[in-house]
Amino acid sequence: MQKKKAEPSTTEKVFAFIVEYCRKRNGIPPTWQEIAAGADLCSTSVSTYHVKKLEKQGRLTYTPGERRSIEVRGGKCIYDENHNG
Repeated sequence: MQKKKAEPSTTEKVFAFIVEYCRKRNGIPPTWQEIAAGADLCSTSVSTYHVKKLEKQGRLTYTPGERRSIEVRGGKCIYDENHNG
């Protein structure tokens, strides 16, 4: 029996969306609404939860209250697909 590949966590989906969004827009990060829509989340508060979780993991930073302030750490939106965070 062949094992199914594990689905990425919601946090991983959010991170992948942010990185891809930034890549397509020359480093401009998405808004909370764009993250919710792009990662199939139910609300912007869920977007905030996952971005805070990513910040605690040291994978990105953001400034609360400032628009489009998300920055991916480690370079200009470089995403390591093999990261298991």
